[in-house]
Order: sequence, then structure tokens, then C-alpha cells
Amino acid sequence: MTVSFSRGLQRGAVPPFEAGGGLQRGAVPPFEAITRQELLLRGMFGAVAIGGAAAAGPLVRDALAQSGRIDTEIAQFAYVLERLEQDFYERALREVPGLSGGALRIARELARNEAEHAKTLGQLIRQLGSTVPDPPKFDFGESFASQDRFLATAQTLEDTGVSAYNGAGPLVEQKDILTAAGQIVQIEGRHAAWVRFERGEDITAGAFDLGLTMKQINARVAPFIVKQGG
Repeated sequence: MTVSFSRGLQRGAVPPFEAGGGLQRGAVPPFEAITRQELLLRGMFGAVAIGGAAAAGPLVRDALAQSGRIDTEIAQFAYVLERLEQDFYERALREVPGLSGGALRIARELARNEAEHAKTLGQLIRQLGSTVPDPPKFDFGESFASQDRFLATAQTLEDTGVSAYNGAGPLVEQKDILTAAGQIVQIEGRHAAWVRFERGEDITAGAFDLGLTMKQINARVAPFIVKQGG
């Protein structure tokens, strides 16, 4: 996803983002050895696990599609990711010392956005006749120790969310789920660009965002998981 903003913006300003570009699905590598952490994550997200359908091999994807469960698994996976992000930003507002300027605006706006995303996905999960999962317990470590650490973790979470949606999107079968995912990933891409801008980093590092592998997603998300929900 390519994101552009006008010249002359100062650090801390909210840039008028315009989403554009296209999405390209990356190659799906075979499963790697399952670690203890991956087993915990599989338990939370079901058959698709934390990597979502994008990380599954062809046989797993075919089996899920034939049984009609793939849309539910993807929606539940996305819901937990949104709850993770929501919890992160809400806690940042309470816990980051001296949070101010652009970082404060990021925390406020993104907390609202992620809450709306989670609410919408929860409604879709119920429409599919399934149960909205209890989110796990999250631990963000030293992410709230300073404004800089908060922004660094925010970038990790937003980049992960974008790539997770990109990877799962091509496997969605029902229009309502695909529409919601498409609308959400546009906003997640803007979130990621905004955080990068605030950190002084390049927001257009590439022309495409690719789906993450299972190993990559676990590396980014597993450190924040403390205990399975419920």
C-alpha cells in the first residue's frame, strides 16, 4: 500500500493521507517447526493460528474453505489483533509519561479507530453464527516507559496489522467480510504511515505490502501475549 502526504508538514502534525497503490500477495512458505509459543497462539486463534490463513499451507486452506470456516477464522483472528491494538493505545494514554504532541494525537485517534474496528468485526462474527473470542491477556513490557518506545511499538503493531490483512484478504469468501477487511486495512495503512511520519521514518519504503509469514507474525506479536483469553 502506498501512502502519500503533502510537503511542508511539521513533526507532530496530522498529515492529510491519501491511500493508493495496490496489494500484492506474497509467496506462502511452508510451515516451520511449531514452537511452544506457536501452540499457544494456535489455541487462541483456532485452526488458522496467529498467522491467519495467509500462513497456512494449501491443504489447510482447502480444508478450511470446504468446511466453510475460513471466513469465521479470519474474522476472529482480525478481531483479536484489533483488540490488542485497542488495548495498547488505551493503556498508552494512561501510562506513557509526558505523552504529548503528535504521539498523544496518535494514541487518542488510533484507540478510537481500533475500538470501532473490533466492534465491527465482532458484529460480523455474530452474523456468521459464531462466538466472539475473548482476547488474551496482553503485556507490552517497556513500551510505555517513554514516548519514543510507545511509537516504536505502535509501528510494529500497525505494520503487522496491515500485512496480516493483506495476507488473509485473498482467502475471504463472503462479501461482507471482504468489504470490512478492505475498509479496515486502508485505515491501518494510514495508521502505519502516520506513526512512521511521527518517528521521522520513510513511509513509502516499498510499492507493495505483502502478507506476513507465520514466523514473522509470531516474532512481532507473541512477545505481547501473556495468557489465553477466557
